[in-house]
Amino acid sequence: MGVFFADSLESLKSVASRPTQLAIFEREKPAKADPFFASMASISFGIAGEVNRGDTLPDIEFLLEESLSIDVQRDPFYKLWLKDMAQVCSLFCEVEQSESIQMWIGSRRGCRRYHVDNVPRRLLVTYDGCGTEWLADDVADRDAFAKGEPNDKILKDPSGKKFMGEWDISIFRGGGTGLLHRTPDDALNGHSILMRLDNKDFADTVY
Repeated sequence: MGVFFADSLESLKSVASRPTQLAIFEREKPAKADPFFASMASISFGIAGEVNRGDTLPDIEFLLEESLSIDVQRDPFYKLWLKDMAQVCSLFCEVEQSESIQMWIGSRRGCRRYHVDNVPRRLLVTYDGCGTEWLADDVADRDAFAKGEPNDKILKDPSGKKFMGEWDISIFRGGGTGLLHRTPDDALNGHSILMRLDNKDFADTVY
């Protein structure tokens, strides 16, 4: 089904009408991101909540304010980060044609095995650390996956591993022909910060 590399946020919105497993909009990580996220390296958190299309920024600020320290929230980069998350949430509301979406943001990731998400579509942004590992169908044994085999049986060609980049916006399909992916070892064993967005109607059944 292939991968679509969008050249803008506007073109990324077309993912819903494209027969692709994965759409990616590649972005440069801001220069001041590293010291900001380094200051959060000792913080373990995971927050889920609803974000409304007309109030993305205040909704996200409300969700995070109880879990992050005042020092973090006073850092000038914090506002930039909030604005970026708000923009991405607004984009996904447009993709899903929904007035709200479900957001999860956190530092704990634990999906060791290659899997397909039981969602129509999902959006991921890794703000810090190693991005999600994914497999194109030509390097994956989907029969082995369906049989419950371990990762070394699912991955036919180790050189075929691919990773979503930091700050890249990735939207992928779930379900029977969805994208095979997992949390990479570096993120399982080290610090990372990931944002995950889902359709609100579907998320009501799984969160």
